[in-house]
Amino acid sequence: MCVVPAEASRGGPQAPHLCRGTIRYDGILHSRVVVDRIKVAIGMERSMVPSRSHRPFDSSASEPLVLTRRRLIGRLAAAGFSAPVIASILASGAWAQDATPAATPSPAEVLAALGKDPRLIMHGSTTFETPLELIDGLLTPNDLFFIRSNGPVSVDIDPQAWRLKVAGLVNQELDLSLTDLQGMNPRTITAFLECSGNSRGRFPADPEAVEGTKWGNGAIGNAEWTGVSLAEVLNAAGVKPGAVDVVSQGGDFEEMQRGLPLEIALDPDVMLVWQMNGQDLPQPNGGPVRLLVPGWGGIASTKWIVGLEVIDRPFAGTFNTESYVITTRMARFSDRSR
Repeated sequence: MCVVPAEASRGGPQAPHLCRGTIRYDGILHSRVVVDRIKVAIGMERSMVPSRSHRPFDSSASEPLVLTRRRLIGRLAAAGFSAPVIASILASGAWAQDATPAATPSPAEVLAALGKDPRLIMHGSTTFETPLELIDGLLTPNDLFFIRSNGPVSVDIDPQAWRLKVAGLVNQELDLSLTDLQGMNPRTITAFLECSGNSRGRFPADPEAVEGTKWGNGAIGNAEWTGVSLAEVLNAAGVKPGAVDVVSQGGDFEEMQRGLPLEIALDPDVMLVWQMNGQDLPQPNGGPVRLLVPGWGGIASTKWIVGLEVIDRPFAGTFNTESYVITTRMARFSDRSR
């Protein structure tokens, strides 16, 4: 059996041509899975995400599949395929009538396909920085807003098919649609989002290089966000005594979970948002719905949120205890504090 090195983007599938028999995607999978993921990405089949999560595509759609190169690149990028992998898919000629030539898409081409300004600074296949010299106002335009993902650079979820499941220590489990959220009490706030590693590139390499993306100062953006307070959703479910953390589940990969202390989750400015600067929330920034936790590192604001679980203990998942922690000589603290 052939083992293929994992993509730099966690959760991103491997190029089919790198190893004829297998790929690596959170484990070793047969090449048939690559084909299945391509079909899902371009809308030929429904998502293979477990039934507890969203299903982005409708397999019953009867309209013919016609994809230009740009649209196909956007769909494949949203599914987490890197530029070299996309090039190999385009080379097959089997996936879109107008998708050739098969040259590896440039960063500008990938960004344009995702609805982003091609002048964003690329640090990796899922990491794009805002050039601060392009910002001339209080709000960061949507197409210039930075992108940072631990999995795919974007996830293509049909807003009409999106659901949010609320479970755990609650009196009543909920299964909410976007329409359900919009029927609550929408509000708009202005808040910034910042990657915890912003400005990391300013640290010297001596005596030891800092791990992670070497950001300049552009892993930050300010926007007007429209949505509903998370507290309103939790109150509708009825939080039981003994609750400690609220765990959010991202729709990009199963391990994308983040715990938030209940007292923070009940802050009215902690929101489930579906609009950014008066427009539908862009997919690369978490659309159709993301969690917004103002004043916390961006990792707390789960993108493509599909689930909430109320638990009776501090959450001990990877993104609370292994990544995004502060380590000192005396102790190791999670960034649960502001």
